Amino acid sequence: MIRLTIQVVGDDGIEEKVFFKRVLDTYDDVDFSALIVDALHGARAALGLASLSLLKAFSPQVCLLLYADGERLRPVLNFSTEAILALAEAESSFDFDPYIYE
Repeated sequence: MIRLTIQVVGDDGIEEKVFFKRVLDTYDDVDFSALIVDALHGARAALGLASLSLLKAFSPQVCLLLYADGERLRPVLNFSTEAILALAEAESSFDFDPYIYE
């Protein structure tokens, strides 16, 4: 079983909240760069913001969780320039947590 979760969390001034979340049941052929950019824009849209740069007020963090049970895989991340620029524009941190059980 494979579950890949990406979410954007941040602080709304009162508490930490999830502004965007998507769960996938695959790891193969996933474009992580596109996933990161889509997640940031999803959080931006959910908050009604005009640009990614306005996300920085919420101290965003893109969290990528990979859970694999009984699957053999080697987690590898490669980011495009577009993904790095989107993370930088939003002043977002990034967290990757792979949990692989064989």
